Amino acid sequence: MKISTMEVNNFRLLKDLKCDLESDLSIVVGKNNTGKTSILTVLDKFLNPSEKNLFTISDLNIDLKDRLLNILSGQEELSEENTYEQIAIVPRQHYVDQIG
Repeated sequence: MKISTMEVNNFRLLKDLKCDLESDLSIVVGKNNTGKTSILTVLDKFLNPSEKNLFTISDLNIDLKDRLLNILSGQEELSEENTYEQIAIVPRQHYVDQIG
């Protein structure tokens, strides 16, 4: 199995990310505090689920976490049009048959 495209919404620093991955090697380069570690962490949590590797409220994007806490504390009400924001991790994968 190879992951060819990855979409992540509302995970840590990744509010709305879509990236195509190369077939052999993909390199993530960027300034500090831009989400490089978040990419690796979300892949690890998704590909290696375990009791120690669960998704928690700390994994939510800061804007979504603040909004959720405001709703739970009664400081903000849910509107009928937008009752939730999605937290999504969508890996697109393809399978390669290796014959030979």
